[in-house]
Amino acid sequence: LSEALTVHVALQCRRGHGLDQSTLDRAMRLEDPAADVPASFSARAVGALVLGWTGRLAEAAPAIAATIARSVSRGTESDLLWLECHAAMVDVWLGRYADAARTAEDMTLRAEQIGGSHVRILAAVPAALAAAYAGREQDARKEVEEALTDSSIPDGRWTTTWPSMVLGFLEVSLGNYAEALNALQPLLSRWRQAADTDIATYFFIPDAVEAMIAVNTFEAADELVTALESRGALLHHPWMSAVGARCRGMVLAAAGDVAGAQRAGVLAMAEHERLAAPFERARTQLFLGQLQRRMRRRQDARTTLEQALATFADVGAPLWAEKAAGELARLGQLKDHDAGLTPRERRVAELVATGVTNKEVA
Repeated sequence: LSEALTVHVALQCRRGHGLDQSTLDRAMRLEDPAADVPASFSARAVGALVLGWTGRLAEAAPAIAATIARSVSRGTESDLLWLECHAAMVDVWLGRYADAARTAEDMTLRAEQIGGSHVRILAAVPAALAAAYAGREQDARKEVEEALTDSSIPDGRWTTTWPSMVLGFLEVSLGNYAEALNALQPLLSRWRQAADTDIATYFFIPDAVEAMIAVNTFEAADELVTALESRGALLHHPWMSAVGARCRGMVLAAAGDVAGAQRAGVLAMAEHERLAAPFERARTQLFLGQLQRRMRRRQDARTTLEQALATFADVGAPLWAEKAAGELARLGQLKDHDAGLTPRERRVAELVATGVTNKEVA
């Protein structure tokens, strides 16, 4: 009964229905700690993993580490790979890319000993994601390519979403938005069929939104943002609420509602206070700094962008540090509000002065 309840809790959580804490507590009371039970059926093991799935990352890291230690003592190799994969993903979300890479390396060695494509993919995904965040483009592409190749055979097919999500993030990091959407398009179809899926399962949604806005597909972006906002509010999920508010701000900014975008950005920063994910916080600050620059709040923009740059540098995310540095450079080129116009504003003024209509200027 404990095992059945545990599987129920895990599936419900991964499908986006939230954590059934009372059922998990019951499963833990019923579980025999001395029983030789696979980790996926163990209430204590799943209890550690759901902390990561629900955005409680600071709590998840030590809890998963303790679960891994128990598996090591029992010598359950297949459980170790599954648990280490989650540990590496939590490390990535905490900004610990070197730790995630080391765990992935250990997983790769273990997978080679066990054999089977699906265990190799488990190792490839965190390795690729850690490389993508750390700006090691070629390493990330190599891991993704190998994982996608392995996924073409039957026993690896269940993990095909993960490498594609990593590739989508890498392309967004590089500013290759059309390529990102090409990689993520199959996942969008699967997401729509399972509309209640949790962000820990389909973590590509914020990347898809950013790519869609960049290529002017606003309606599709709005659909994803609405899902993030509604599920975040329903489940009191800080991760979904934070990135949902940031993505809402991006949609509003693209539509010209700068004030509304500013409010969404401030809301996102408030949600980040409940989430120990430094990269995501800095990503929101990058967006907010862009907005503040657009609103000609130069000092606020500089402070926000400098904080984003410092975080990207601290966690070791050079591609995003370059984005923040670029925004700061653009900010430095602006004149004071009463001293002149930006190059774009000057061009607009020149066109208007020649009698061109607003529509033609746009």
